[in-house]
Amino acid sequence: RCQLSSTYCVTYTNEALLTVAEAYPEVTISDTSSCPQKEINVPVMASDFIEISEFTFNIEYDQDVMTFIELTSLNPALNSGSISTNAISSGTAINWTTTSGYLNLSSDDLFDMVFNYENGSSDIILQEGSQVLNRFSNPVVVTWNNGYVSTLTTPQITLQPEDITVKKNDDGEFSIESIDATAFQWQVSEDGGNSWSTLEN
Repeated sequence: RCQLSSTYCVTYTNEALLTVAEAYPEVTISDTSSCPQKEINVPVMASDFIEISEFTFNIEYDQDVMTFIELTSLNPALNSGSISTNAISSGTAINWTTTSGYLNLSSDDLFDMVFNYENGSSDIILQEGSQVLNRFSNPVVVTWNNGYVSTLTTPQITLQPEDITVKKNDDGEFSIESIDATAFQWQVSEDGGNSWSTLEN
């Protein structure tokens, strides 16, 4: 607090708490690469979380590129509170609030965000409104590290195999052409494409 004096009177301000932290908390969303049309896990990591009572992450991403499904691989330390997810216009909001103890993590994964990934690239941004509260329910200074999702190289087929007809016991030959393929493996189906068996190349 601060004491204020005039010629005859003294008054005091309200008290303000000074919290000394050894390091500022840090939240990091991992960069991820995937083939198109896959389910992907994006880890979210926290470090220097000391006596945290609540956090809210407002996470923005391109919803044409990927769609949020759920959280998985939750850190056991989160069991001391309740966690929820909500859709927001720019992506997903994640909130954790203590119910039986404060969150303490020196450096560890908090959870994985699971997405249906279509194609393309997207930043994953911890946007305005994200915050971490200490045991006094006061916001603390946080270093926010955004993530990124990108597409792995996918082979492009430039020439598809064509149907052929051969006499019984004669050899048949199929051919394909592609770009960016590093290996190939022929397969055969004898039930109209319901199941496939691998052939020796």
